[in-house]
Amino acid sequence: MKLGHLALLSLVSSAVLAQNSTTSNSTQRHGSDRIGFKWGSTDRSTLVLIWNCLATIFTCTWTVIHLDIPSDRYTTKRTFPRKLGWMIFTFIVPEITFGMAFAQFMACRSLRREIRKNGYQNWSMAQSFYAVMGGYRVQHRTWSKLLTPEGVAYLLKRVPDADLLSKSDVEKLAKADGFAKLVACIQAGWLIAQSIARATQNMPISELEIATLALVANAFATYLLWWEKPYDVNQRKVLTLDDTSAFNAGFLGGDSPYFHDDDEFGLPAVEIKGRYFLLGGMTFFGVICGGVHCFAWNFEFASPKEQLLWRVCSLLVTTSVVPGGIVFTLINKSEIIFDERSWWMHLQFAVGGLFAYAFLAGRLVLIFLAFYSLRSEPVGVYESVAWINYVPHLG
Repeated sequence: MKLGHLALLSLVSSAVLAQNSTTSNSTQRHGSDRIGFKWGSTDRSTLVLIWNCLATIFTCTWTVIHLDIPSDRYTTKRTFPRKLGWMIFTFIVPEITFGMAFAQFMACRSLRREIRKNGYQNWSMAQSFYAVMGGYRVQHRTWSKLLTPEGVAYLLKRVPDADLLSKSDVEKLAKADGFAKLVACIQAGWLIAQSIARATQNMPISELEIATLALVANAFATYLLWWEKPYDVNQRKVLTLDDTSAFNAGFLGGDSPYFHDDDEFGLPAVEIKGRYFLLGGMTFFGVICGGVHCFAWNFEFASPKEQLLWRVCSLLVTTSVVPGGIVFTLINKSEIIFDERSWWMHLQFAVGGLFAYAFLAGRLVLIFLAFYSLRSEPVGVYESVAWINYVPHLG
């Protein structure tokens, strides 16, 4: 079954469960009354809550992943495990996925601007993404390497009639993912609408829904950056290079800024310049994602200790990315000046690693608390939104 069908099934199932759970909601609030797992009720149940959140998390994290072209040694049978691993990674650390998307987006904009300056006014972002994601391999008699974005720009400058793919050619190589993205956006939009409605009606929201909203924010932001990136492309364009080629200057030997090594796992290629965009994107979205968790600052938790732990970890996730990003930016600058074995580099790696581990610990604790808190939630969490209140009344 295709992902789009699975996403549609999850959306329909969520709608059916939500419809079954809609009742004549009382305006009475239950104060500090709490309830454990609630199964098989006519109200919103624990099963409905878990299903809606997990279905939204799955569709958003799966469809948002746009991996680069993997190594030629990478078999198609390993495509699903590779993407599944990245989906789990995005679920735990969505900031890195957003940072990679931001770095690639900026690299593609730079490449398009450079190529258009050379007279190719119809060069598109889709073509730039294909080049940045390792779409072109140069084959020489003695070596074979992938072209960097700088290499593609240099190639077009030296050989105007180079056999590169057009925008339509790139789109033909990509798999259609619009339907799955549409379902994911509808599902995420439904969660956002419910959360806003619950807030306006002074109804409690579960911690799991708050954690899901943070991932939804990541998905929407990353969608925008990778919107024109070809989806699930596994085919490269091979360009033959010989010693008499018109563009051999700077190419022969394969050791130049115009090449990078084949990446077995198809990770987004981020050069030294792009690392600043990567770190900037991670820092920016880390603050946003952590800030979403801070919305639960005054929620009713099962115990004061759980509330304190949620607050501490939310602050940790929100604030640790800023000094961590600064430290790793300094590391990138220091690599040009200092030897990797110097005490200054070791100190920076130690401090940066401390912030990274603190961030990861805070994120894992928040994920655990989001599910663990379901054992005892305010009774109002399982009340359904009174959508009739938003219907205009005449008379």
